Amino acid sequence: MLVQAPRLRGVSIYMSSGTNSFMGPLDPPGSPWHPAHLGEPISAYTVKALSKRLNSLGIQHTLNLYGNGTHTWPYWIREFKNSYPMILTALGLPGGGAPKLDTTDRQGDWQLANPRP
Repeated sequence: MLVQAPRLRGVSIYMSSGTNSFMGPLDPPGSPWHPAHLGEPISAYTVKALSKRLNSLGIQHTLNLYGNGTHTWPYWIREFKNSYPMILTALGLPGGGAPKLDTTDRQGDWQLANPRP
């Protein structure tokens, strides 16, 4: 993907990931840890590399690294809701705009990368 990154110019890009394999605020209390949670830091590593490449190319994008949290539905739903305004804009539908990040349940590190070309 890093090699193909220049082809993303002009595309609305929203990337998000937890940054570790710890349970987060949207995981039900007492949920068991699962080895699949190890995928979250791998995902974070990947999107950080892509974000760095996009920044070097001056390609606008949003990166939401939200710290603790698992690769499960509650986080996917939240990130879909966060990215929904961008999706509407990309489809040319009313109600679009910049992502609206819900930070009320945020723990850990996070950042937004959105350079202006």
